[in-house]
Amino acid sequence: MNRHRISSRRAFTWIELIVVIIVLAVLIALCLPATETCREAARRVNCNNNLKQIGLAVHLYGQAKKVYPPGTICSPANITAGAADPWVDAKLTSKGASGVSWLLLIMPYNKGTSAAKAWDSGYSVSGGNNLTIAQSEQYFYCVSRRNMFRPGTDTPMMLSSTWTGGGTDYGGCVGRQQGFLLDADQSLVLPDTKGGLPLGFSPGGTCTVSTDKNGGSPTCDARKGWGVFGRVNVSTTYADVKDGLSNTLMTGELQRIIGTTTTGPFSSSSGPVLSHDGWAIGGSPTLFSSGCPYPTGANAGLMMSNGYFMSPGSEHANGANFGMADGSVQFICNTIDPNVFALLGSMADSVSVNPNQ
Repeated sequence: MNRHRISSRRAFTWIELIVVIIVLAVLIALCLPATETCREAARRVNCNNNLKQIGLAVHLYGQAKKVYPPGTICSPANITAGAADPWVDAKLTSKGASGVSWLLLIMPYNKGTSAAKAWDSGYSVSGGNNLTIAQSEQYFYCVSRRNMFRPGTDTPMMLSSTWTGGGTDYGGCVGRQQGFLLDADQSLVLPDTKGGLPLGFSPGGTCTVSTDKNGGSPTCDARKGWGVFGRVNVSTTYADVKDGLSNTLMTGELQRIIGTTTTGPFSSSSGPVLSHDGWAIGGSPTLFSSGCPYPTGANAGLMMSNGYFMSPGSEHANGANFGMADGSVQFICNTIDPNVFALLGSMADSVSVNPNQ
């Protein structure tokens, strides 16, 4: 007689199934923050690499020219007694205008020679075929903020409403001086007519008098506030960086302020003044100051990501990446002492500071 063994398997109950789903949901919830943390760490490394590439190009330019590139080139027609206006310069289509940035000058050493050769140096960013080149090139974006061209919808951000691309998230340091005017064009303040913030400055203050580090006579020498890219139509030599290449800011991340609010807390993308954008344009689109935090409100004293267009900043948590004059890159925290950060931006004030202080 054949015996058939009949086996049966008990199915999951609804309660058991729900428990399994809950356990999986908890595990996923625990893993997601760690995954996002890893992603942001990777984005920060990518940003660090962008600044290293820019720094390398600056030094390749330096090997060829024996100087750093000037921060901004501006035609005499747009330089007045106290300021230079590269933004207006860059809008002109007539021959002889300029308004270009240091990023344009290092392009052959970074982005290749084809676009550099096509650029017509006899015209500004808007003249000849230069506008097409300026919009078609992407001069490094921080992927924590954006990975595509910004649409040409923010008129203050671009040269015109037809601008469709060509921004950058990186700029050069003008020093701890007040680098820009609070006018519509964010004109550059010429450093020989505006003093840098002195050692021991009150964040957001102005340069009146200070005592030098040896207790000498009060002084407000504007040259002490200069940074590597702090002068118009003038190149910085390696010998000019008297505080040490590894202790002087050269480049860093820029805030891209696309929304305005008059009350804090501010952020790296919102503030009282919209910022300009465009890698080929000189002035505030490609420069920042290490010594001009927004003077009032919730972010008073904060030197970066403070909603003030003169200051650097990023979308990374707790700080931003900065390139030093020796080509190295450091991540500097928002909580850095304001005096230390300001002094890092100036290259010859006889006060050598370390970014890790």
